[in-house]
Amino acid sequence: MLVVAGDLLEDIVVWASEPIRAATDTAAQVFRSRGGSAANVAALAAPRTPTRFLGCVGPDGAGDALAAALAATGVDVRLQRRGPPRAGVGRGDPQGGRT
Repeated sequence: MLVVAGDLLEDIVVWASEPIRAATDTAAQVFRSRGGSAANVAALAAPRTPTRFLGCVGPDGAGDALAAALAATGVDVRLQRRGPPRAGVGRGDPQGGRT
């Protein structure tokens, strides 16, 4: 069995559709997905070998959804439900860059 320990969080990526203008609105698209490098490794490995994920996730609806999405890939998910919800936010630009 492969055991992976680490992050399970929500990735939020904001892709600007135009150059960012200060002090006004900028057109953008927002994408949300399950993230965390350890969770991603576990999801990739699960179809090939029994895989268990050990980690921590916030005790809220988003944490429930993240855990369910990871379990749906075939991972045996073992979590501690504590602390604040976690999310990673990235910004993408029209040229394909991200921060």
